[in-house]
Formats: sequence, structure tokens, C-alpha cells
Amino acid sequence: MLRNSAKAHWTLSELGWTLQPPGNVEHWDGLSGWFTEYLAEHSDLAASSACLRKWLRATHTVQRGASGRPLSVTSRHARHRHQSNERA
Repeated sequence: MLRNSAKAHWTLSELGWTLQPPGNVEHWDGLSGWFTEYLAEHSDLAASSACLRKWLRATHTVQRGASGRPLSVTSRHARHRHQSNERA
């Protein structure tokens, strides 16, 4: 919470932070795959919250990227398992 509050009131330079290049969703999706799958399985939850629906639309837009097609669930899970095995 404190970091979010800091981001609202000060610039990056005032905080001593630097802007990092955007990540590659093909390598790490920040759990957005889990988020979209969970809400697909719990559609009543998504339907009950305008905030969740906004995040879901934004997440789908990022997942589609330049291709216009969603990343496949299988490729996301396989990539995650591969990365987890590399760390072990």
C-alpha cells in the first residue's frame, strides 16, 4: 500500500526509482494467465465487480498483444513449468 501511495504523489526521480523496460509476456505473464482462467471458472465473480471486469478486459488486451490472439493456456502452463524446473 505504501508504495502505491508513493507512486501517486511523487515522480520517479523524486523517489529515486528508474523506469524499467517493459517485460515480455511470452516469458512471464505476472499471473495474468491465472487471473483470466480463474475468472473464466468463476464468472459470477467477474459479473459482480466492475473493477474486475475492467482488469479482465485490460488483461485480455495484453494477452492478445500484436497477434490479436490470446496466448494458449497450454503454452503458458508449459512455459511456467519449464521456468520452475530451471529454478529448482
